[in-house]
Amino acid sequence: MGASKPFSGRARRRARAAVRHVDAAIEDLLQNAHDATRRNSSVPVTSADVLSLVAGALVSPATWADFANTTYPETVAAVDAESTGLGSTSTTRRSHHKRQMNDTVSYTIEAILCSDSVDQRGTSMETILEGVIAAARTSSRILSTVWPAAFQYCPFWPVRAVERYQGPFNKTLANRILVASDLYDSVTPLVSAQELVALLGDQARLVVQAGFGHTTNNSPSQCFAEVLAAFFVNGTLPEGNDTVCQVDADFEIFSNVNTEDILAAMGKA
Repeated sequence: MGASKPFSGRARRRARAAVRHVDAAIEDLLQNAHDATRRNSSVPVTSADVLSLVAGALVSPATWADFANTTYPETVAAVDAESTGLGSTSTTRRSHHKRQMNDTVSYTIEAILCSDSVDQRGTSMETILEGVIAAARTSSRILSTVWPAAFQYCPFWPVRAVERYQGPFNKTLANRILVASDLYDSVTPLVSAQELVALLGDQARLVVQAGFGHTTNNSPSQCFAEVLAAFFVNGTLPEGNDTVCQVDADFEIFSNVNTEDILAAMGKA
């Protein structure tokens, strides 16, 4: 696939109009799924299920085409059937919930996160839920926070690891740190990586991969692979925090559409 051609202002306007259309379509789908669930709590597809599908797709650009062409239309059809009263009162969700109740619950992630976290014991559940509500109102109309999330258990976790490091945090590190972030990460935004590097100062360097998804390994980049190899083999870091690696041009998110094309349509390339 050759180099992408510059997008005209007209093409960018069409792209922005398409984004608004997708945004409105997802909001309508969420509303319809919510309304159907209010009428019948046993519907197979709830608004929470829709959110989970959207959030899961955003993590990995390689899944976007399948989501757009298969998963999304099937979900719309299922919710439309629920809304018109033609949907099956499937026991799929009930069976899933029953299976979850019978399975042994693993708290591995909570044990790692909470044992190493600041001791917040004494925090009330009301305070945690206020944070969830605030994030839902201010971060995103569609995707803002997850409930419950592993770190929300930490105020109620009974122990902290004895080896948990509590400072000082202004020490010179034995080895400097490479911080990597996608330009658009649906889980850990670029601003968080930038703030971390600002706190670490000369002890870290930031490399941005000009792409989408959660973690840089969701899109191939020869440039970033070379940065990683230099760091892990020789301990070499870029000179400054302005290194930007492009996603490989032959990685197509949709047919004949790569990451650079999408960024250009957004006016970001």
